[in-house]
Amino acid sequence: MAQASYSVIDEHINFTISDTVKSPQDYGDNGFNFESFTTGINSEYSEIGVCFYRGKFITYSSRKIGALGKKDPRTNEPFTKLFCSDVTGDWNLDRPLLFSRILNKNESLGSLTFDKSGTTVFFTKGVEGNSGVMQLYRADMSPQKLGKWENITPLPFNSESYSVETPHLAPDGKTLYFSSNMPESKGGYDIYMVTLNEDGTYGPVQPVPGDINSEADEKFPHTSVDDKFMYFSSNGHGAIGGYDAYKSRRSPDGFKLVINLGNTINTKFDEIAFVPATKKDAYITSNREGALGGYDIYKITEFVKLNQVVAGKAMNFDTGEVLAGARIRLIDTEGYEVAETTSDANGAYTLPISSFEFYTVIAEIDGYQNGVTIFNSDNVTEKFQVDVSLKQD
Repeated sequence: MAQASYSVIDEHINFTISDTVKSPQDYGDNGFNFESFTTGINSEYSEIGVCFYRGKFITYSSRKIGALGKKDPRTNEPFTKLFCSDVTGDWNLDRPLLFSRILNKNESLGSLTFDKSGTTVFFTKGVEGNSGVMQLYRADMSPQKLGKWENITPLPFNSESYSVETPHLAPDGKTLYFSSNMPESKGGYDIYMVTLNEDGTYGPVQPVPGDINSEADEKFPHTSVDDKFMYFSSNGHGAIGGYDAYKSRRSPDGFKLVINLGNTINTKFDEIAFVPATKKDAYITSNREGALGGYDIYKITEFVKLNQVVAGKAMNFDTGEVLAGARIRLIDTEGYEVAETTSDANGAYTLPISSFEFYTVIAEIDGYQNGVTIFNSDNVTEKFQVDVSLKQD
């Protein structure tokens, strides 16, 4: 493992590897097949990737940039600053440039997120003179001068007694997710959400519903490109090492099916800040063995291992007789019909499915009440057997 000097980045992760950490091989790949590559921008300092902005990838780092490389008195390391890199066709990153002189003041900066228009930013900033406490701020781009951020204001739920950090704005721009160790937290740091009202005010802060928050720490929330999943990092949920990368499926009851992304991506060190670029490509930050600095940014690609299907039969509920010609519909979590077919002469059907979905199979045929069966998919089972029984009118 690269021996990184202590920095404010480490301070925000708050984890020390112990000799009791299990080997990643003890956990298996969990059905995932990721391959990791270096990005070309890592240095002797720590780099953490956070989001995309107008075709560029935004990172924060403790690397020294000329006269701006002043030291944080809390850590004796350079203040973490925001940088941006052009993204090449193969998802490599070009030389990082300072993102904004206005935002990059003499406080340590952390994760940030932008609205769809790119004119509003929510960012993390350290509290001067209060070691370890981070707060969230909002800024708007000046309509008169492109690139100038103004109206920098703290969010109303900040505190000097706990941290509020790692923000992520949902694709619809109406919900802000973040991590905090506020007193109401289930563990150390939990992931919270707040509604952004049209009049500029904020709704009540509440924990993300579902199974994401544990008795340990959860940070770096980030929704998938289709908004069906939330990726996050946690040192709970039976993590392989320090912080592991997880995904959780959105459902009507909140985020369910918390899944460890497996040992082709997670190590006995920290994997944080999973940032999806496409459905199969992403960036992740880790202090794993071989890192140039404390934390390095890696590009990752997932190779799909299975072509999954659901198959079964439509049958008479009372007699078990197979029903040919039944209309079979597959409904996803959001209530959309994603596939349809007709049962064959043996009452059988087969439909393609995706991993980590909550599905409803509906069978319909004249003279019978609709049959309904609910199931959820994983990413290790190639064929799910789901029969549907229908009662005769």
